[in-house]
Amino acid sequence: MPNVLVNALEINNFRGFKHLKLDKLGRVNLIVGKNNVGKTSLLEALAMYARRGSPALIWDILEARHESARIRGVARNTTDIQNRIEDVRFLFYGRQDIKEKPSTISVGTGLPHETLSISTGWYALQTDNQGLRKLQPLLAPEFAAADNVVLGLSVRHGSDLDTVYRLYRYVDFRRPPLTETSGIKYIYVPANGLGDVEVGEYWDSITLTVLLFAGILPGFSCAVADLFE
Repeated sequence: MPNVLVNALEINNFRGFKHLKLDKLGRVNLIVGKNNVGKTSLLEALAMYARRGSPALIWDILEARHESARIRGVARNTTDIQNRIEDVRFLFYGRQDIKEKPSTISVGTGLPHETLSISTGWYALQTDNQGLRKLQPLLAPEFAAADNVVLGLSVRHGSDLDTVYRLYRYVDFRRPPLTETSGIKYIYVPANGLGDVEVGEYWDSITLTVLLFAGILPGFSCAVADLFE
């Protein structure tokens, strides 16, 4: 029997969870409770852990709950983009103003090397001597005087180096998808269900092989369908 990839779960500062700890998770876990107690939030946290804090997934989650939406129209301006970026606050406990104070979400198994940390912060987009654009973290006193300021999402898994994502690249639907860190393979079904495109993609990824075996007795046959990825 394969090992359980997540045998415990600890969540901090995410949605309605200031702190949540679940021990001894099994291969199949049934989560029950009244409405608005955090069942969907728990699954969202697991999905974020599996995707290693993917900003693309974060906006999928926000859109599924109608808390934000990517900008798809032709008309767009700096204020509209900034407002959409700041919608990421809905993921943090208490929905605190991320403009004033950095916020951090952590999801993991309780072990430091298996913990995912997701933090907001302000960065200055600067160009070095080689022409490469880099993000320089800003302290609160530096914010007002800095140029090319962007809101970033710093993601770290265990002892890995931080990866900083520029969030404005994820709210504009016209921008091509960016390469993100791979994580655990999973399928997450949001509260509003899967769309037709997603269902089609999952179906296309399944190979159906039908093996027909002739039975020993006259007129007897057996059909076996083997489904696998």
